[in-house]
Amino acid sequence: LQNSRNFQSTMSYTIYRRLVNVIFPARCIFCRHGIEPDSDLLVCPKCEKLYSGEAFQSFEMPDGLSACRFALRYQGNVRSAILRYKFGARPQYAKSFAHFMLPLARAYTDFDYVSWVPVSPLRYMRRTYNQAKLLTVALSKSIGIPRLGTLMKLRSNKAQSKLSFEERRQNVRGMYSVRNKARVNGARILLKKTDFDKNFIYTKVVPRQTLFMNTCSLGECH
Repeated sequence: LQNSRNFQSTMSYTIYRRLVNVIFPARCIFCRHGIEPDSDLLVCPKCEKLYSGEAFQSFEMPDGLSACRFALRYQGNVRSAILRYKFGARPQYAKSFAHFMLPLARAYTDFDYVSWVPVSPLRYMRRTYNQAKLLTVALSKSIGIPRLGTLMKLRSNKAQSKLSFEERRQNVRGMYSVRNKARVNGARILLKKTDFDKNFIYTKVVPRQTLFMNTCSLGECH
């Protein structure tokens, strides 16, 4: 009887998955072409090959950072995918983006924590997720470094995406305080952020937030 129930449950789930795939077919996050419904990543083979190995270092090291690396160029299909991920209720994109960030993250094996830049409670309520934290969770599991919330956003501010570079710097002044100070002191932090400036994932606004952690004798922030 139990085997019969398990069989029926498996069949029901299989039928359900097939119906979902017919109504909402799996698509590559970049080119939007159809992909295998059970693919581990939402990326087609063509885009996987196209964007893998594109990682590079910033040409100008922002103040407050020990190192800064970029996984994808913020242009074309990548830009469209990132905007859908951030503003279009696509939390399922996190694992696929984290996949392209893994080669960079694996280069940093001696960090104490992986952290993220928080969003305000109001913005979180509207989006229902923090896109930077989802990337942190995926990377933390893959590289085996624990994640830790190191920043707290004190209030809501204007959306960074609608501001100029200098306006972005001013917009985050006084917006953050440090969490877990005892654990942050002297720690080496790998900070994940998904705002964008010019052609790169990660914006140069990051240093303003890392300065809060530097006041707590932060070891290094990458």
